[in-house]
Amino acid sequence: MDPKKKKVLVLKLLLPVFIIGIFFVSGRMKSNNDVRESAIISNDGLSSGVAAIDPESVEKMITDGTTGREYLSNQIIVEFLPGVSEQESLDSISAVGGKMLQRFTIAPLFLIRVKDTGDGRGSAVAIAALNADTKVKKADRNYLTTLDAAVAQ
Repeated sequence: MDPKKKKVLVLKLLLPVFIIGIFFVSGRMKSNNDVRESAIISNDGLSSGVAAIDPESVEKMITDGTTGREYLSNQIIVEFLPGVSEQESLDSISAVGGKMLQRFTIAPLFLIRVKDTGDGRGSAVAIAALNADTKVKKADRNYLTTLDAAVAQ
């Protein structure tokens, strides 16, 4: 394989790994305090210890039947066209009922969460709407990516 093509292929494979790594390293994961703050309050005004879960925002790992790749059911990565302002991006995200979880500064990418019951249909509808938006370059599922040892060498 041509070394230039091999380099491009490796970069294309490493970009999603890098993006997901930034997400986890940035500390955007829920802490115990976040869970405690969302606890349901019982009739006596005390916390019942059960976290409130919105049934339309269930995050579930799903395996794509056609590709075998795994993705999070309620997360989407959106890339906007160059020149689209952050406010325009947030407006487009809001239009599909999404909430920004992370904005990546290296590329105009946003990790968003949409309402989904855990089956991936909610994110599929949002992806279709975002891809029809003239400000969006590409919207796709948040596929979980692993680096193959053969490619890393």
